[in-house]
Amino acid sequence: MKKLTFIMADDWNIYSKLSDEYNILCKNYEMGRKVSIAYAVSLYGSMTPFLVVPVIINTVSYMGLYNISDKPLMFRTEYFIDSEKYYYPLLVHSYIGTLGFVTIVVAIDSMLVFHVQHECGMCEILGYRLARIVEADTLDINLYTSKEEAMSYGYIKNCVIMHNHIIEYARRIEIANTTSYFFQLGFNMMGMTFTIFQAVVKLSDPNEALRYASFTVTLLSVLFLESWPGQQLSDYTNKIFAFTTNGRWYQSSLRIRKVISIMLMRSYVPIKITAGKLYALNLANFAAVR
Repeated sequence: MKKLTFIMADDWNIYSKLSDEYNILCKNYEMGRKVSIAYAVSLYGSMTPFLVVPVIINTVSYMGLYNISDKPLMFRTEYFIDSEKYYYPLLVHSYIGTLGFVTIVVAIDSMLVFHVQHECGMCEILGYRLARIVEADTLDINLYTSKEEAMSYGYIKNCVIMHNHIIEYARRIEIANTTSYFFQLGFNMMGMTFTIFQAVVKLSDPNEALRYASFTVTLLSVLFLESWPGQQLSDYTNKIFAFTTNGRWYQSSLRIRKVISIMLMRSYVPIKITAGKLYALNLANFAAVR
């Protein structure tokens, strides 16, 4: 993860010198910022009913408006201590633990969003450059021009280097996340199964049903944010093939066309983020789970 961040910083220093490329990076990072904020709001917001029920019940009971026999805790589990005697420390601990865990999840998933948005920005910059392989719109084409005379040959070489950089960066994203997402998605699936079952069982108790339903929405939000960046990564890397063919390659020399053909062949290999190399993170799989 540290290496990915350093690469992002280096890319900003390299590709932010031209205004058009700088604007492309800014646009993608702005999208990442909006998605991260929306995700954090939805995650904390959907957990609010689960978090406030004990507070509301205790407040109402303290004001004498409602009598309760057992003080409610966030989690019904064995604490191996007297839960009545240490009720408030246990309640505070459960709040701190829950909010701390959710904050870590938001931070890590937001990092993935920005890593992927950086990759998307790099793909767009590559497309911007590929569209300008041949600037002059002319039918006077010299197919056998020498490498020294073809100014665009060095340009397309830089595009190939950038394409390799994009592929390597995507590979690093996959390596950094595939194992952790294997366990996270596994626990996520089990958690959704449990919370949905509890919500259905407790339909007679609206307060409890709402708490478990809100937690199910939270888990779905987590699964969506993990699936959406994977879909973005696949979509933008798949566009490289279209970017390569949309330029005026037909007005270039045969030497340049051979280089372009190499890029096309490499573009056929799909780039994706997986969970343990088994589950591809994309919206199609998210819809199937939902």
